[in-house]
Amino acid sequence: MVHLDFDVLSPQDFRSLLCNKPHQGPVDYAVGEMKLAQIVRLIHDASQIADLVGLSIAEYLPWDIINLRGQLSTLSIFK
Repeated sequence: MVHLDFDVLSPQDFRSLLCNKPHQGPVDYAVGEMKLAQIVRLIHDASQIADLVGLSIAEYLPWDIINLRGQLSTLSIFK
């Protein structure tokens, strides 16, 4: 089982992170530095020596989709 916490990713490489919340400004906590390709390579390498039986993903925050859903939900067609 692999637990992938997106907080380890660089906000320049992957945008759907807490630290990239629109209109938030600079954050005062640690921000990841890894690239998504690095993480995938690590998981691939691990799967070469052990069976990958599960993958959990945490801290995925798709700001554009969240914002789109919030805005469109105000339209009468979606009520």
